[in-house]
Amino acid sequence: EEEEEEEDNDQQDDDDKLDDGDQMMTAEEKKKAQKQKQKAKHCTVLVELLQKNRRQKDKTNFLYVAFHVYKVSPEMQGTCLDRNFFMTNRPVGRSGTYKAQRGVWRKLRLDPGNYIIVGSTYRPNAPGEFFIRIFSKTSNTLGVQDFSCSSGYRPVMATPISPEDQTSIEKTFVNKAGPDDRLDVNGIMKLLNSVIEKDYHLPLETCRQIIFGEDTEGRSTLSREQVENLLTDLRTLQSIFNQFDEDSSGTMSPFELSLALEAVGLQCDNKVVQLLSERFVAGEQDLPFHGFVSCVTRLRKLFALFDSQTNQEVKDKGINAWLLQFLTL
Repeated sequence: EEEEEEEDNDQQDDDDKLDDGDQMMTAEEKKKAQKQKQKAKHCTVLVELLQKNRRQKDKTNFLYVAFHVYKVSPEMQGTCLDRNFFMTNRPVGRSGTYKAQRGVWRKLRLDPGNYIIVGSTYRPNAPGEFFIRIFSKTSNTLGVQDFSCSSGYRPVMATPISPEDQTSIEKTFVNKAGPDDRLDVNGIMKLLNSVIEKDYHLPLETCRQIIFGEDTEGRSTLSREQVENLLTDLRTLQSIFNQFDEDSSGTMSPFELSLALEAVGLQCDNKVVQLLSERFVAGEQDLPFHGFVSCVTRLRKLFALFDSQTNQEVKDKGINAWLLQFLTL
């Protein structure tokens, strides 16, 4: 017991000495010491954003570019960082003003943690290729932000079907429907293309995909109610397509497609969006409207099939692997 008391007294003496040392330090010295401790915890990094393929023969055509660095909290890692994330979080670092030059860079001091670097152009949605170089004093793990695709798709019935569309449906069913009062793929294609503008006409293959995405009870035809819902959905997709076709080109870039799918309620990572764009461009440079309809139809079906899977091995691989496997078929 005496030895324990002596040890306690020694510890108390040490604490008293530390307290005396702190008291002997001036406020300025304390502040400097604290700053040194904080500085030791930081990591110094140099981030550079470089534009690719902007030099053409004797001229250059650099975009105005910059980058911003955001800290990602542990609970946000592996999730889709949406508009709300960037509206509620301030960047912890940035390159400065947008500049029309090959590269922009900035030296940053960051706390240990996870960060995302977002390169951007001054003009919204300007297409361009770039790569990022990072130099640091300590080793770091780098990668592309990834997340699991998700579906929150809901058929939108914002307004009831218009009288004009209702009349067209009634007339088509009277003239084209079979004895079971259902329309086949040819009847559906003629109906849809008779009520929507020429620029949005759907080819036969897209109409087949639409029917495949519905519950046809094995008959490959649609009922009157299904056709009414289909036409309303199509009007909604047309509105979303126009909203995100910002350059009014009549087609969508992969970036525009990603935003449009999110508006529909389908969140997909970059690999899936790129594969969709390549799969449904139909020989054009970018995605036309009927390709967008095919994307939504195929995704809805694949999400539904994945949800109905009972194979645990398939579930363990995840929805992203499932989509990448079957979107190529």
